[in-house]
Amino acid sequence: MACMLFYSDIQLTHEQTSWLTSIAQLGFPLGGLCSGPLMGILGMRLASLFCHLAFYVAGFGLIAFATTVEMLYAGRFLCGMYQVMFTKKSSQ
Repeated sequence: MACMLFYSDIQLTHEQTSWLTSIAQLGFPLGGLCSGPLMGILGMRLASLFCHLAFYVAGFGLIAFATTVEMLYAGRFLCGMYQVMFTKKSSQ
């Protein structure tokens, strides 16, 4: 028997599925613009911790406990912002 902790009855249309798979890329530019000033203010280590806690946890939390399509969209957007911030910091 599968664990039903994160089970949801959200039904997606073809168009909603398309948006869901590509909305993370919309967060990339904003994440790139935010990462530079954030590292300048907090430093690289604190900025990394902030990104992990704020964007990664919040993004996947929204996805895991989503009850609407909009919550899925917001979670994917936050995860897209996090991916760029984390990549930019780790490459420097």
